[in-house]
Amino acid sequence: MTGFGHRGACPTTLVPMRSGDGLLMRLHLAGGVLALPKAQAIALAAQRFGNGQIDLSQRGNLQIRGLSEASFAEIVPFLRANDLIAAAVENGDGAPLREIQTRVLISPLNSLSPELVALAPLAHALEQQLHLAPRQRPLSPKFSIIIEDGGPLNLAHIDADLRFIALPGEAPLKFAGYFDGVAAPVCIIPAHDLVPTALSMLDAFLASRRADGQAPARMREVSGHMAPLWRASHPQDWDAAQLPSPQPHDPADLIGAFRPDAFGLGLPFGRIHAQSLLQLHAAASAIQAKALYLTPWRVLVVPLTRKEDAIALKAALSGESFIFERRDPRLKLTACVGAPACTSALQPTARDAETIANALSTHWPEHSMQLHISGCPKGCAHPKAAPFTLVAQASGYGLILNGRATDAPQASFKSLESAIHGIASKLNGDAPFV
Repeated sequence: MTGFGHRGACPTTLVPMRSGDGLLMRLHLAGGVLALPKAQAIALAAQRFGNGQIDLSQRGNLQIRGLSEASFAEIVPFLRANDLIAAAVENGDGAPLREIQTRVLISPLNSLSPELVALAPLAHALEQQLHLAPRQRPLSPKFSIIIEDGGPLNLAHIDADLRFIALPGEAPLKFAGYFDGVAAPVCIIPAHDLVPTALSMLDAFLASRRADGQAPARMREVSGHMAPLWRASHPQDWDAAQLPSPQPHDPADLIGAFRPDAFGLGLPFGRIHAQSLLQLHAAASAIQAKALYLTPWRVLVVPLTRKEDAIALKAALSGESFIFERRDPRLKLTACVGAPACTSALQPTARDAETIANALSTHWPEHSMQLHISGCPKGCAHPKAAPFTLVAQASGYGLILNGRATDAPQASFKSLESAIHGIASKLNGDAPFV
C-alpha cells in the first residue's frame, strides 16, 4: 500500500479512504459469498481495529469504518491471515502482490441457483485478465462490469460500463453484451467468448475519444457513437423477443423467507454493527448454514435447509439491527452515513432517517423505495432519482420531488420536524407546501 485515498475516491482493502470517522476500508467478497468464518473475522476486525461499524454497499461490498493509520497497519495482516484480502496476482517481476482494481459484479445468489450458469469462474477469469493485460491508460476506479445469469434477481438498478446478460433457453449458452447508455445489445456471444469479447470492448473504449477530443472516463460518454461502429464490425442477427427487459427490484422482494431455501435480512440503511454480525454468525451457525450471501439491495441472505430455520433466525436476532418484514418502513428510505462520519455531510442523516421512517410509517405506498436522504448534494447513497429526496442544508433540509440530490430543491425546511410535516402533507394530498 502506498497511501490513503482522498475523500470521494473509491476505497479498496489496501488503499482505504479518509472519512469523518477515520479510514474506510472496502472488502470485495468474490461472488458475494461470505463464508461464516470470514463473517466472524470481519466482525472481530471491525471491533478490534475500527469503530465497530460495517457498511453493506450498493454493490454488495462490505466496508469497515473508523480505522486509524495505526490500526490499519494491524488490520491488513489480520485480514490476510483470514483470507480476506481481495484477490491479487503476482506481477511477475518480484514486486509485491497488488490488489485487483477493476471488479466484476455478478448476479447475487448465483451460487445458490445451480439451475443457472455459474458466473464466478467467468468473473474470476475476466478480473485476472483485466489486472494483467497492458492498457493504454488506467481505467477510472468507478469503471464497472456486470455479468448476469438471466435469473429473477437482475441488476438493472446498477449502472455498468459493460454488461453481459445470459439469454434463457439458449443452447449453447449465450450472453447479450451492452455498452452503458445503449438500450439494445451490441453483440450476442457464446459463454466461452465472454472474456475475450469484454477485453475487446474495453480496448475499443480505451481507444475512443469524446466529442471534445478528450479520453472518456466512463463508457456512457462515448457509447452512443461506439455502439453502431461495434455492430457494424460484428454483424449478427438476434431475436428481439429473446432479449431481457429487466425491471428494478424492490428490496422488500428479498426480505424474510422469499424462497424456500433462503431468508433475507435487511440491514437498516445498509449498516450493521460488529456485535450484530457476531449474533448473526452464531444464529446462522446454529442452523448449520455455511455462508452468508451479500446483495446490492443491502440485504444479507442466509441459506435454509428446513422450514423451522427461518423461525430460529428471527428468534435469535434483534429487530432493531435487522429487518425481517416486507412492510418495515425502513425499507422505504435510503440514507448515507451522514455527519459526523462523513465530513461532507451537513446533517446526521443516518439518525434522521430512523426518525423519518418511524414518523411516516403509515404514509408510504406499497411499492419500492420512496425517500432518499442525503447529507450533501452529491447523493452518494442513491445517485438516481427518487420520489422524494431530502438534501441536508446548513440549517435543515431541502426537498426535491422526483429528482436527484444534485437537482435544485423545490422547498426548504429549517428543521427535520417541518420536513417530515411537508412530506406527510404531500403524501396525504394536502395543499402544496411553500
